[in-house]
Amino acid sequence: MNEQKPSLLVLYTRPNRFSLNAILGAIGNRKEFNIRFCTSSEELYQVVSSSSKALLLVSSMSKEWRERRALLQELREKNPHLGICVGGPHPSAKSADFEGIAHWIVKGEGEKTIIKVLQEWKEEPLPQTSRVLKGEPVVLGEYLPSPVWLGIFGPLEITRGCPFGCYFCQTSYLFGKNPRHRPLEAILEYVRMMSKNNLTDIRFISPNALSYGSPDGKTLNFDACLNLLSETRRIIGKRGRIFFGSFPSEVRPEFLNQEVARELKKLVDNHNLVIGAQSGSDRLLQTIGRGHSSEDVLQAAEAAASAGFVPIVDFIFGFPQETEEDFQRTVSLIEKLLAQGAQIHAHAFMPLPGTPFANTIPRRLTRKELKLLGNLARRGQLFGQWQTHQKIAEKMREETIQTEK
Repeated sequence: MNEQKPSLLVLYTRPNRFSLNAILGAIGNRKEFNIRFCTSSEELYQVVSSSSKALLLVSSMSKEWRERRALLQELREKNPHLGICVGGPHPSAKSADFEGIAHWIVKGEGEKTIIKVLQEWKEEPLPQTSRVLKGEPVVLGEYLPSPVWLGIFGPLEITRGCPFGCYFCQTSYLFGKNPRHRPLEAILEYVRMMSKNNLTDIRFISPNALSYGSPDGKTLNFDACLNLLSETRRIIGKRGRIFFGSFPSEVRPEFLNQEVARELKKLVDNHNLVIGAQSGSDRLLQTIGRGHSSEDVLQAAEAAASAGFVPIVDFIFGFPQETEEDFQRTVSLIEKLLAQGAQIHAHAFMPLPGTPFANTIPRRLTRKELKLLGNLARRGQLFGQWQTHQKIAEKMREETIQTEK
């Protein structure tokens, strides 16, 4: 690495790497600075201490923003010449939480904005006050999804934006409600690059994998999905594997039926399909803006199981409006899903900034509810970070109560 060049430092952690891949892909193969990936705070401290001119890129989710802010404060004290640019879901919704710490705060999509930041950083002194920049929606096909010139590949974002606007989810409010799809040829070119590098496990990122090619994101365009999968298979051949509708993506239940599940099974290699349910109560599903019913969930899981997939069904517990009756309806649906061979992926509700539920108070789960979830987990029928989410939600709940006082 040429130490005479300015350094572009990237806090590259497991939860944030896909977002940072997109930003680095937009920057392109620029020769005027070194890129250094740091995977821990300790590594970052060491690098910052030895860097004369450096810009640090940080992406932050809401559950980690306090730790990120504290880290950046320490780094600024360690190296006053360090430039800091933050983006991601939390700064996009609450830029004030990073003002006075970051020199540049990017709200929304960062592909175009990062170029402006780099230009300012190279040519001008560091801003005395935080500059808040509004990112513009981008055309996905105009940008590489990762810095391929560094040999970095990852799951391929095929759709950005979600039309449903669920009240608890940041996706629609961060990327908009008009879905944008990466053109098929741009996807296939990336697959070809991966294949040339002997990388033949192809994964896709989408709010709803089965929405690919849909003009409004609410109707199924299965021909577009089939074309995507069959063309990808043609490139990677039998030695490659396609993962579609599994992590880091999912499918909405009303898009999945028997025919769709059977056709998917012929083309993909994932053994499971992740189905977003969130609740088994139709009243609560309507309240949170999901746009589907509990029966849709049951039929989607049945279709997945009959085609040979393991349905992994997402549920969120502790919604502010959730009643004991809502919880019991969710339990009833879970029991039916388990009988079909499904697994349950559990989350605890967290009020995320930028969403309609941002200022609501999370409902504290009762001892009875916690015991039920614990029993399912011990039997291997339920998994997820719901206990960690619950602790974060409890902290958010206390902060909201204090603010209202």
